[in-house]
Amino acid sequence: MSKKITLLLLIVVFVSLIYSTDYDYLVGEKVFEDAKNNDSYAMAVLGLRYRKGIDIKLDFEKAYKWLDKAAKKDNPIAYYNLAAMYKYGHFVKLDREKSEKLYKKAFKGMKNLAVKNNSIAQLELGLMYYTGSGTEKDEKKAKKWIKKSLFKGYPEALKYFTGYFDYDSKDKAFNKVFEIFKKKADEGNPKYQYELGNLYYHGLGTSKDIDKANSWYLKAQKKNNIYEDAKKDGDFKISNLLPPKYVLSIREGSCGETCLWSITNKLNLNKTQLEINMAGTDKNRGLHADEIAKAVEKFDVSYNTLSRSVDSNSKKQLKKNYYKFLYEGVINAVKRGNPVIIGVKVLPTRFEQWALDHFVLVVGYNSKTDELIYNDFENQKRIKAQKLLNEDPGYSFINKYNWVFAIEFLLSK
Repeated sequence: MSKKITLLLLIVVFVSLIYSTDYDYLVGEKVFEDAKNNDSYAMAVLGLRYRKGIDIKLDFEKAYKWLDKAAKKDNPIAYYNLAAMYKYGHFVKLDREKSEKLYKKAFKGMKNLAVKNNSIAQLELGLMYYTGSGTEKDEKKAKKWIKKSLFKGYPEALKYFTGYFDYDSKDKAFNKVFEIFKKKADEGNPKYQYELGNLYYHGLGTSKDIDKANSWYLKAQKKNNIYEDAKKDGDFKISNLLPPKYVLSIREGSCGETCLWSITNKLNLNKTQLEINMAGTDKNRGLHADEIAKAVEKFDVSYNTLSRSVDSNSKKQLKKNYYKFLYEGVINAVKRGNPVIIGVKVLPTRFEQWALDHFVLVVGYNSKTDELIYNDFENQKRIKAQKLLNEDPGYSFINKYNWVFAIEFLLSK
């Protein structure tokens, strides 16, 4: 073999190593093989993938299975993700004390793994600092580690970095991030194509360009078909109302935009989440409650406002009012074949001053299990209806203003 050919092969191998990311392993096939061979890192990463529904159907039972196995081998990623499951009672019984112990158990090992340039650990360490889970809250350190994860080409880090922190988009250092994402996008990777759109939107590593952002969004956007046939006995689900596969990265989050994308996609309007955002606001952040209807009106979608005050001086009546709003308002609308976007608090809340923290789109109901089926960013989930009426960690209607938000989309004929 000639020296030129040998050199060329070495360059190809080197370039492939540069652009091979921890995300490639996370969503690839090898992680399943390695997990079955009892590799603790693979088991932890596979558990994380199932817990968050990253390029796979969200499955808390499978998540717990793999995370528990990896935790028995002292893996910090497993400890961290198990802690989150106990914090919100996902598959396991809600246990805040156990959750905090697991976060603390995860911290040292997570930091060691992050120092070794593992981008998944860098993101999760950053989130630990940001929320004060298992360590003291420190936003400066949170930004440092989430930024490191992004610079290693981990696309999941982008939404947290742009959503949580201020940054200088003209910083030339971001050119490295753009280079990695552009290479992966040009290779046809739809996740990186969509995130490249996010980079153009934010002007990170390139000039801000809304047209190019929307062009890449359109190229990559699709409904998350893995939830197409996800049904249980007793389910009523409105057809063709799936969540998007990928999510707009924007300050304060794009939960409202992803909900409305499901609506516009069902109506074959072919709009991007950024176009939906810009129809409701010009403030370069996610849609607020008063902007949801404004965005919907731009696309001529018929709707009915269910939002109201449920306040009462009587605790007993207050409880009844919340119950009536949920069952006679939201659930009855869904039974009519109309999806409903609802606003919920995420407890324990970091924003006591807000009546709601987050939007989800209710697309179904199971009368046998009393579960709402809802789209939440890129995943489709279930929640016991009664959970929305209590103040345990997780989603809840309960807020200090006793004001509830819901919009029914009149799609049924």
